[in-house]
Amino acid sequence: MHRPFLTKLLPVIASLVMLPCQAAEWSIEPRLELKAGYNDNIRLTTRDHDSVWETAVTPRVKFGTAQENWGLHGNARASIRRFFGGDGREDNDILDREDYFFNVDAYHRGERSEFTGLIDLARQSTIDAELEEGDAVDNTATRIRKTISPGWSYNLTELMRFDTSYSFTAVDFSDEKNSGSNRNNIEYDYQVFSGSLTRQFTPKVQATLATSYSMYQPETNFDSDTLSVQVGIQRNFTETLTTNWLAGMRQTESDTGKLVPEGFCAPPGGSFPDCTVGIPVVTGSKVRKNSDTDTGTVFSASITKLLESGQLSLSASRTSTPSSDGELLDTTRFIFNGEHRFTETLRTSLRAEYSNIEVIARASLNDQGDRDIYRVIPRIIWRFQREWEIAGQYEYAKKDEDDESGNATRNAVYLTLSYRPDKLFISR
Repeated sequence: MHRPFLTKLLPVIASLVMLPCQAAEWSIEPRLELKAGYNDNIRLTTRDHDSVWETAVTPRVKFGTAQENWGLHGNARASIRRFFGGDGREDNDILDREDYFFNVDAYHRGERSEFTGLIDLARQSTIDAELEEGDAVDNTATRIRKTISPGWSYNLTELMRFDTSYSFTAVDFSDEKNSGSNRNNIEYDYQVFSGSLTRQFTPKVQATLATSYSMYQPETNFDSDTLSVQVGIQRNFTETLTTNWLAGMRQTESDTGKLVPEGFCAPPGGSFPDCTVGIPVVTGSKVRKNSDTDTGTVFSASITKLLESGQLSLSASRTSTPSSDGELLDTTRFIFNGEHRFTETLRTSLRAEYSNIEVIARASLNDQGDRDIYRVIPRIIWRFQREWEIAGQYEYAKKDEDDESGNATRNAVYLTLSYRPDKLFISR
């Protein structure tokens, strides 16, 4: 797959994020997590499966600096995961993974404008891809995702701002372990051009007109383009209650290429391949494209309430998203997050999710159907020392598919020990 955009834009983004660092104070925030747990359906599958035990070691570091007119922040993380138990298909040779993540973003402000840049790199297992992203891939593969995204904003007036951005994502797969799966993981490119106009009406109210154009290009004879237009309002009712919504329409144009023979009839009697008389003579083949148009709604909305001892938030969205299954998806998601602090050292949280995933267009390779995914995660966290905390977590997940494969459920319990030393500051 040719990716000229990636080659051309990387130096641009790199020059933006590698801003002058003289006389800058940098912060470094290291962290180490040790995790152990039990999972009765690690792949969230309806096929025969065994329970597994998991251990993980995750070192990470956050870094950054902020100056008068520029700043840079980044995050580097590794996760070493080991699995035990199973039936031979779910042993450490199949599921064990070493995942790596790195991202850095930067900004530079002028008198009326601001330039931004982002680089995001990830090499990770796809075990949790369907739960986290709705992407139904072979969940024993290793996915490599590279994203670059420059952006620019300009203050037209004191009350009106224009924003534009571009995002390019390339998804590849490394050599996959023998999972026994017959699924095909499809590599793809995904590009998004977006722009918005925001008007501040009062200190508590602002309106936005936004548009985006995306291109999904998997390594098949299939591609799709989506154009969307949305309008929305952000309203701060009080210092502790904020709402934000954006809604509109999208139109998706999809082209599917089909290899068809071409030639002539001998003796002449019709038009190949629809010969009424004669014998078809194949001289070659060509790709014939079938086009299709799909329209639908898109939206995003959220409400956040700050409490004296925590916060509550509810969000909803419907977006078109690419997949590694050769499909363009229409994903509707509702997420609830709640957090309550009992004391300065003891807190609890609850996350509940519902996702409905519908296929907008497909390359007709894997024939994945529509599906619903439910997920509930309660946690309790105790900071027993200034730099140490321990967290207990339960997870319930369920997947309902429209086809005859049935429903899959997951129950998992994890215990995580975290070490968070004080933030370090380095001046130069």
